[in-house]
Amino acid sequence: MKFCRLLLLSFLVLALSGCASLRTTDSQSLLIDRIKVVNQTRSNVDDFRLEVPTTGGLVASNRILPGREFSNGVAPFPYQGNDVILKWTQFGKAQSVRVLKIATPPPADGVAAVVILFREQGGPVVTFE
Repeated sequence: MKFCRLLLLSFLVLALSGCASLRTTDSQSLLIDRIKVVNQTRSNVDDFRLEVPTTGGLVASNRILPGREFSNGVAPFPYQGNDVILKWTQFGKAQSVRVLKIATPPPADGVAAVVILFREQGGPVVTFE
């Protein structure tokens, strides 16, 4: 299971390295050093997929357990801000959302973690941490 999580996060790093769904005014100066996925819901998030249409990048996970999170530190890479499509199944219902902008501004020091947060209501939120 640990190997699968590590493999998933490695693919996520590769996918997000070409992502513009996280737009900033000076995206070249922002470095991403960690990826974190958090499931704050009471149910499994099944068939999770992160797709980057402009690069063809894809990250997939069969299941993210309720109340769990995982994080992976990575060698810092520049944020590029491509659109990202998140797809998942919850309560037997397939869902998807296109992420065009990160909900929080990047940190002042220019280094950030990208956090994908599944909440009980309102769908996933992508933030910098």
